[in-house]
Amino acid sequence: LQPSHLDEFTIGVQRQFGRYMAVGARVIARRWDNLIDDVRTFNPDNSINRQVVNYDPAERKYRGVQLTLDKRFSSNW
Repeated sequence: LQPSHLDEFTIGVQRQFGRYMAVGARVIARRWDNLIDDVRTFNPDNSINRQVVNYDPAERKYRGVQLTLDKRFSSNW
């Protein structure tokens, strides 16, 4: 088995408006490789054969955008 691994790329920007407000945006991209899974097959005698393998057809990707709005405490709020 080859160990599974994760590659991640993140880039973002944040801007402060005045003393109490800030907005931000972040782009996130992730990719998992060498996923480990169990594969079950049936033998001719109806018993189950279970193998743990790197499952090549499996693809795991994530792409997202994160938007934030931050409000700092001011005037008891």
